[in-house]
Amino acid sequence: RIYKMKIIESHKEWKSFMKEFKISNSVVLPIQCDPNVHPIKTELCLLYVRLLDGDTKEYVLPFRHSDAINLEHKYIEESGTMNIVFQIGDKLITPDENHDTILRGITKRSVIEVAEMWGVEVEERMITIKEVIEAAKNGTLKDAFGAGTAATIAPIAMIGYEDEKFMLPPVKDRLISNKIKKFLGDLKTGRVEDTFGWNFIV
Repeated sequence: RIYKMKIIESHKEWKSFMKEFKISNSVVLPIQCDPNVHPIKTELCLLYVRLLDGDTKEYVLPFRHSDAINLEHKYIEESGTMNIVFQIGDKLITPDENHDTILRGITKRSVIEVAEMWGVEVEERMITIKEVIEAAKNGTLKDAFGAGTAATIAPIAMIGYEDEKFMLPPVKDRLISNKIKKFLGDLKTGRVEDTFGWNFIV
């Protein structure tokens, strides 16, 4: 199946959407992530296309949950329905949002802002399959994770590519992502001061 997506940009559009599909008003509550999320095993699959850029951007094509490849089969864009973040060396790298195929995720944006607050270098740019595989081979790929609302941070344990499987460091040893995940969890539950002004108390 091919589904057409609609981007809702205003409260008025949201009310119209709810009326059209008979959705009632509801209270949106913060989601507390499960601390026991199991690490994900992913595969860079070249057989499928996740999303087309350009005039066809409204159409999402069928894709495997593990697929994260763009149309050219050159760049890594996302991990399933989550934004993807890699740590190569001491630097976090994530696809920039200057392309129609990249989700402008609030969780990824939160990860970036927290990391930068702590002095972690962050690059937002296109990421090639080649550089990730090379980093996995030479030992500089320290971490990879999905960033999304439900899990907050979903660690990736293994990246499969062609006939090879690249294991990442144990989750317990991933200092940056673990620290960010704990901080975001504590911020949502009021255990740390919300210096960003992200929480809305009702």
